[in-house]
This record gives sequence, C-alpha cells and structure tokens, in this order.
Amino acid sequence: MSLLALQSLDRGRCAKRFLADGTIEGYGRTKWWRPVPAQVTSLPGLYRALVRLARRPDLCVVRGALIDPTAERILRRAHGDGAALRDADRTWLCADIDAAAPPPGMPVTADNAVAYLRSLLPPWLGRAGLVLQWSQSAGRDDWALLKAHLWFWLARGACSGSLYRWARKHPVIDASMMLPVQPHYTADPIIEDGWTGRPAPSVVLFEGPAAVVPADILCLVDHAELVAREERERAHYAERVRKALEFTHPLAVESQARVSVRRLGRHQARKILDAAEGGRHRAIVNAVKAVAALGRELRVSHHDALREVADAGRAVLPAARHHEVEAIIKALGEA
Repeated sequence: MSLLALQSLDRGRCAKRFLADGTIEGYGRTKWWRPVPAQVTSLPGLYRALVRLARRPDLCVVRGALIDPTAERILRRAHGDGAALRDADRTWLCADIDAAAPPPGMPVTADNAVAYLRSLLPPWLGRAGLVLQWSQSAGRDDWALLKAHLWFWLARGACSGSLYRWARKHPVIDASMMLPVQPHYTADPIIEDGWTGRPAPSVVLFEGPAAVVPADILCLVDHAELVAREERERAHYAERVRKALEFTHPLAVESQARVSVRRLGRHQARKILDAAEGGRHRAIVNAVKAVAALGRELRVSHHDALREVADAGRAVLPAARHHEVEAIIKALGEA
C-alpha cells in the first residue's frame, strides 16, 4: 500500500461548493473516517488514482499510515487519545502551491503552468515527472495566482517528519502538506453557480523520471535517529548548565538558570511565529515540552517562559483556537 485515502463517514465533504447565490461552502467537518488504502507503484498509477479521486467528493488523501491496518473507522489523529495514523515512508510527494503569481501575459495552460512552477522548485523536483492537479479554486481569481498540486513519484521513500523540515525552507511549498494527518483534497469542486473557468482536465500527467531524493531528506529510521540525537543534545545542554552552576552561590545558580529558561522560551516563541500553517499546533506542543523540561531539570520556575510561548501561540492561532494554548500548557507545562 502506498496511497491512503480516507472516506468521510459524517456526510462531510472533501470538496468546496460554489453555490448559485455566490457564496462558497468550505470543506465539511468530519470526525470519523473510513480508511481506503490503494496500491500505487508508479507515476502513471498515481495519475490514474488521482483521476478516480477527482470524482469522489467524499474522499481525501493523507501521507500517514494506519497504526492498526485492520481499523475500519478512525479519527484523523497522529497523537493523543484515539491516534490512528503514524509517520511512514512514502514514495510520493505532493507539493501544494497556492501563492505563485504567473508572469504577466502568460496564457494559463497546463503546459505553461507546469513549466513556470518547475522553475520555482528545487532542481531535484524541477527535472522529474509529475502529475498536475489544479486546486479546487484554481482560476476563481482570474488567475491572479496559480493554485495547483504537483504530485511527484520519488526514487526512494521519505518520511513526513523529514519532508516537513525540508519544505519549511521553501516558502513556495505549503509545508503542512507533509504532515501525516494533513488532508490532500483531491476531489473536483462542486460548481452550482455556472462558473466555467475551471481548467479541464483537472488532472494532467507529465511523464518523466522519478525524483532523486537528496541525502538530507531522510527515511523514517534515519529521521527518528536524528530527532533522538537532538533530544540528547538538548538534555546534554541542560546538564552542562546545571554542572556549570553547581559550585557557585545558590542565588547565582538560580538566577542563571532562570535566564537560561527565559532564553529558551524566547527561542521557542520565535519558532512558533515562524511555523507554517498546519504545523503551528505541533510547534506550540514542542515549545511547551522543551521549556517545561528545562525548567524542571534546572529546578526553577518556567512560568515566564511559558507566558512568552503562550503569547506566540495566541498570535498565530485564530481567536476561536486560543483555548488550545491554555490546554496544552495545562497538560504539558505545569510543574
């Protein structure tokens, strides 16, 4: 299995709906999903799967793999209670590009769009075969922006964690699409307002070689070792700080420890502010964990540092989600 689709079981839609009165209904709210795995082994096979998925407004695709392959109903979660998806090596990659303005005067055709979008991508993707899938709102703004998904077949598997780190360095690509649970909306929109400007066909194959993945984009085993090494380095840093302060006056020890914790809080707050949409919740969770761990290790209050993290979290989340910040701090950050 190399492609995991999820079917909404709550009558939710995985397609935008352009209503006759001019309003637009977004994606439906879905809690429960039915896994629909598919075996895809090549770029042409991926193309055929996407053509079928374009006709299914009840389906979307995720990068993750099932924790329980026999599950018939799951929550789209990778952490916490009810987690059903995990990171996995995949031999496909979807680059979601929604903010690329076409050159002035360029006729918007599939060939022209792909040629231009290739020029924005790293060379290892720019030379590879791909499947172009127009986004559901492509063309609705009279082509002020090109909105497309570029699906690539990879010469080897790569995990979501490593691809997410890579994608964050390339602003033209939506890094959140690399997360294991992020929906890849593959259906054509539901058009009821008579709009005829949507490109047809919506899925186009551009044959070519598989993308040769750079060495710094890792498979799951290597990425897990990298994360573990970073955690060991953070623990080593905390131990060095503790030992450096061990033989000084107790008040100086506490003062320096507080400075170290506050410095970490500011660093983690910047990481939250820089996080891509779709990865902000995870950035807040990681920040709270890191600050709380250092505060407990150095045995000083970390509330001021958590306050900086909380302020950053509220700055990047809409007001309706501010409660998530308090819940994360209560669950992970309190002493």
